[in-house]
Amino acid sequence: MRRAVLALTLAAPLVAPAAAAAAWSSPRQVSASGFTQEVAVDAAGRVTLLWQSSSPFAPQRPVMVSEAHLGRRRLTTTTLSRAGTSMALAVNAAGAAVAAWFEPDGGRCGVPIFCAGALRVSTRPAGGRFGAPVTLSSAVIGGVAAALGPRGDALVAGLASGGSVPGGGHLVLFARGGGDWQQTTPDEANVGSNVGGVPAVAVGGDGSALAVWARPADQQAAGGTFVVRRAGRGAFGPATRLSGESATEVAAHVDARGRDLVAWDDGSMRAARRTRGAWRSQRLPGLGGRFELAAAPSGAAVLLWSAGDRLGAGDAEVLGSRRSPGGAFRRPVRVLTAGAAGAGRFDVALSTPERALIAWAQPSGARALRVATMFPVGRPREARLVSRSAVVPRLATGRRGAALAFSRFPPGPPAQVRLMLSTGP
Repeated sequence: MRRAVLALTLAAPLVAPAAAAAAWSSPRQVSASGFTQEVAVDAAGRVTLLWQSSSPFAPQRPVMVSEAHLGRRRLTTTTLSRAGTSMALAVNAAGAAVAAWFEPDGGRCGVPIFCAGALRVSTRPAGGRFGAPVTLSSAVIGGVAAALGPRGDALVAGLASGGSVPGGGHLVLFARGGGDWQQTTPDEANVGSNVGGVPAVAVGGDGSALAVWARPADQQAAGGTFVVRRAGRGAFGPATRLSGESATEVAAHVDARGRDLVAWDDGSMRAARRTRGAWRSQRLPGLGGRFELAAAPSGAAVLLWSAGDRLGAGDAEVLGSRRSPGGAFRRPVRVLTAGAAGAGRFDVALSTPERALIAWAQPSGARALRVATMFPVGRPREARLVSRSAVVPRLATGRRGAALAFSRFPPGPPAQVRLMLSTGP
């Protein structure tokens, strides 16, 4: 197997369409062999990158975190775990962070979805460093998700062993509001015993929180896509079924005013918002597929999805839609066309409520990685070629700029993982 190369790009604030291409700098090395997982930029311009050394499919690979600042060349890298997978990172505007991952039991696991291990977290205070990892549970099988609110309220999810199919388990949640971590398990009667896939969690400005997951049908209960929520720092209420179909992917957001947003793909692209105590679902035109949701603290959001691309081949068009704070998503527009010029993998982030950034890698063969702006959603403008061979781009924005991380398979011997820096205007 060829080793991949991980790179990180930093850009200064984007102030005009023409600046979108000029502001991005050349890649800079982070590691000679690694795979991108999550990247975030806080309000002060601190970039945090959570990544995995070497293959993400083998359980015995170190979990790493790299940190840098926009406009500075210094980069620090810390090993959080000697073996881990199924990682998640959450960073708030102040710079506080939570990194969570699944750590297989004692290195005896050959295939992660068939064995139990530990759910581990490391936290960083605003302006500080990541601390020693702690174990939240010693009986999980993966499915890790993390969220962090503006006030430091944290929520981490995992799947505890005990599901009736491989890769399935009980959903467990761990919350912290300034003190110790507390486990909170949703109502088992509503959740059932076979949660599949990776859940999604979100925390809002007032401490309100969401957890979303899919449950395949079995002999015990019907399947579907579910959500459980809490108001403020209170207890989680009963689960609500959003859809009778089990989603293949879910996403969640809670804005600064505590307004909830959920997106999921269950064969169709769907979204739901909670208004006046009830969930209102919306089915977007076109088939569902891989998707990315970017949302601002105000509640403005952009949703991109690869319509009908169930296997990730990159041969389907990418559609996009936006919504105003608290509103429904608008009629989608075509962002990228189907075929070799389209997107094998993509990511989206909001630089302002009215301007989005998109990064996309072309399908197998070309794999060229580009980044561009959208005003606010539509065909990318002033696209910048970042790499001629890249996969799995991860994009993040902050008040002072943006960061783009990606893995790539360079020609010839394995090359380097790079960090791209720019001071910009």
